[in-house]
Amino acid sequence: MIRRKTINGNEYYYEQKSYRDKNGKVKTEHVKYIGKYEPKISETTIRKIKTEEKFLSYPKQTPKYKEEIEKYYGFTDNPNEAGYITDNGKMLDFSGKSEVTDERTKKELSNNRPLDHREVRRFIKTDESDPDYIKIYAENTGSIRLNQSGNTYLDIYKKPNPEQFKTIRRIKEPLGVYIVDYDIKGKKGSFEAVSFIKFQRKIEEI
Repeated sequence: MIRRKTINGNEYYYEQKSYRDKNGKVKTEHVKYIGKYEPKISETTIRKIKTEEKFLSYPKQTPKYKEEIEKYYGFTDNPNEAGYITDNGKMLDFSGKSEVTDERTKKELSNNRPLDHREVRRFIKTDESDPDYIKIYAENTGSIRLNQSGNTYLDIYKKPNPEQFKTIRRIKEPLGVYIVDYDIKGKKGSFEAVSFIKFQRKIEEI
């Protein structure tokens, strides 16, 4: 059995048969196609691939509290009521309306954010002695802390995805600016940006 390589780089197995021609010379011909050649991978390589898939290729499992927090607070389209921008670009409703039942109180709470960003701590269990619940929540869920009060204040722990960029662009007030604190993969800093384009450029430079 022999292996032959085609012009496109694929390799195939053929059964080889030898014979003598009329002049007595030995010749060979490939009389039967066996199948495509599949190189064997060593056990060491397989273990390396599995390790890379486990630790590099797959993202961390989404914590259970992400769904619990989103279900409890719900979402809002009003940035003045929002506490966080989640990884799908939606804004968590921190107006407190999720904690009351009568419509009159809900109306009074509209267009405000009385709840503290650290309220997420009621859903998060940690062994840390002095936990930063905002950072824990934001880093593990990809959320961005938001405080909209004339200017757009953002605490960013992971670079925004396209859906979050859309929301950040939409919520900026005409005369406001972006005021950003970031802590991304060990890089910490802050900046201000008067436009979305400048904000996006600053983020991409981190």
